[in-house]
Amino acid sequence: MLLIPAILTNDIEVYKQEVEMVVKSGKYERIQVDFVDKGFDNQTIPVIVTYPPDYKQLKFDAHLMITAENIENDVSEARRLGFERIIAQ
Repeated sequence: MLLIPAILTNDIEVYKQEVEMVVKSGKYERIQVDFVDKGFDNQTIPVIVTYPPDYKQLKFDAHLMITAENIENDVSEARRLGFERIIAQ
């Protein structure tokens, strides 16, 4: 069984702390970052702010809980930044 920790926050400092905690644990090979836009009654930090290129030991998945109008842009951005998997809600 593969356990994949997920991060859902609208605070960039909390995001960084949680990624660092996952990295330091050494227990995981990938992490899921959840992105939410205003269409889901919430909003998280933008995709572009979040991908940490210095964490090469982890594979990153983007979970996009976004409205149809934002999907093309956010998928392109996640792909450009190097997210390995992009999951659309």
